[in-house]
Order: sequence, then C-alpha cells, then structure tokens
Amino acid sequence: MKKLSDLPDIDKPREKLANRGVQALSNHELLMVLLGSGLPGRDVSALATDILKVIEAEQGNITLEKLTQVQGIGTAKASQILA
Repeated sequence: MKKLSDLPDIDKPREKLANRGVQALSNHELLMVLLGSGLPGRDVSALATDILKVIEAEQGNITLEKLTQVQGIGTAKASQILA
C-alpha cells in the first residue's frame, strides 16, 4: 500500500471517514484512523497491517497481550483497538 502522505486527500482515511462515513473504510483504514500515526521509520499503514495479521492469526480472539506484542503498540492503544 502507498504511504499515507502519497495519497490524495480524498483517499486518506480520516478525510474519507468525514466525507463518506465509516462504512466506506476497510478494516485497515479504520485501524489507521485509530492509530493516528506510525513510528519513526514505520508508517501507520505498515503498523495497521501488522495488527491485522495478528488479529487474523488469532482468528478474532485477540487479547491485550497479543496486541502489545506488536512493536509500537502499548497498553493504551491496544485497549482502544480492543474497544
């Protein structure tokens, strides 16, 4: 996937949410909105992909512990994702 900064404004997740509603976003884009930003050297899209891989591997039975094993995801952000 392209870096967020490479996308036209209309295709960026927050703008897409504001203009077209939550139903227009994929799970990946919803995670990007929740995360807000990535890490130094790792963009938000890559981080969202890592989280989706964990969720899929756990077949939806995701725990706080599993999410916090993803580099860059602490207890607060993992809690938001679980909510």
